[in-house]
Amino acid sequence: MFSKDKLSVFELNSHQPFVHGVWGEDKIPIGDEEALKGRSHLILNNFEKIIKKKFKDKDIENMTLLDIGSYDGYMSVEIEKRFKFKKIVSIEPRGKNYLKGKFIRNFCNIKSNVKFQNCELDQIEEKFDIVFCVGVLHHLDNLSQFLSMATEKAKKAIFIECLTFDVKNKFLNFFLNKLFKKILEPKDIIYKFNKKKIIGLSGHKLETNYSDGSTIKEISVVSLPNNEYLEQLLYVNNFKSQILVSGKEYFKFIKSGLRNFSASIIYGEKFNSENLNRNEFEYIKRYETNYITRCINQNVINKIKKNKLNYYFQKLLISKKNFEYEIILNFKYNFNDKINFEQAKIYLKNKKIFKAARILINIIGKYNSDYRCCYRAFAILSIIYKDKKDKKDLFLNLLKKSNNNYPIEILDNIDLYN
Repeated sequence: MFSKDKLSVFELNSHQPFVHGVWGEDKIPIGDEEALKGRSHLILNNFEKIIKKKFKDKDIENMTLLDIGSYDGYMSVEIEKRFKFKKIVSIEPRGKNYLKGKFIRNFCNIKSNVKFQNCELDQIEEKFDIVFCVGVLHHLDNLSQFLSMATEKAKKAIFIECLTFDVKNKFLNFFLNKLFKKILEPKDIIYKFNKKKIIGLSGHKLETNYSDGSTIKEISVVSLPNNEYLEQLLYVNNFKSQILVSGKEYFKFIKSGLRNFSASIIYGEKFNSENLNRNEFEYIKRYETNYITRCINQNVINKIKKNKLNYYFQKLLISKKNFEYEIILNFKYNFNDKINFEQAKIYLKNKKIFKAARILINIIGKYNSDYRCCYRAFAILSIIYKDKKDKKDLFLNLLKKSNNNYPIEILDNIDLYN
């Protein structure tokens, strides 16, 4: 028969693997499965550094933390050693991982006030000051949905670590980013008022739930995001992100050198979404006002009408800082309607209202009219006929139907003839 000590080791090994950190380092080190030693210290040191930078000790004592997908609870226990949070809740959806944490803490005689729960994120109703999410995102099949739920639980900040879809070579990353910008076309209006034209990429692979630290479903297509994709997901959920460690800087802390993954540590800080929405709306108002009131020079219009090749030359001559560049850049999408729309605006400046109205009515009265010229023509016509209620209402209603996000309030302040 086996001795009690031998049976104890058998029991310990039956709860393996322990991959989020090394338990009992100062006595009997247990962990470092898959040669990840160094990772836990890197994560925890960066967490400690950023939290101490952002919050005072007396504030932390009144704050709460949620550790999502905590595996065996190693990170939660280590955070408790470093900070006096008012409350730490540690959730883990896998029953085996939850039980292995319970076992190892008992085995190592670790006393903790952390509240460990075997549950999923959608079962948590309360909100926490800080959400801590390590080693989770790259095991998910729906990053967007998960991060939306995770950030919704965070009142102040979110701390993330995950494997990322990045090449450690900076030059190659730069080249790929340029290439995929061409492919993905970041041309939505948000890229006009948000100066940073970021695009996100992710890699995808099959993963089963065979291993303890993997997807929850029997089989999934899991996603490895790049840093920009995470930045976008955090941004739309009202969090400004900061990359703490990434790429080669991260990998040099993996002491064994036996793994060749890329990973990042990111801190997200909640911002006031009302300010963002207000800034966005103000930009759109300025943008649409400019599109109605700013004109291309008549000589430029004449040259382009005469020969379409002149469009490319004129585009080079106009500064990108001028709104006229934005106007001329968009000629390519429907050349004739765009040129005619600009001609109508010039007529209005010269108080040739009848000629302008005739061009605009021709634009909205033909099949397959350019969409943007069409709704802007509705806007201008509603101003032209502001003293004729029936016509004004007709064009305003058409404008609302064609673009229900159009800032109609700008029309009352626009003078078409100056």
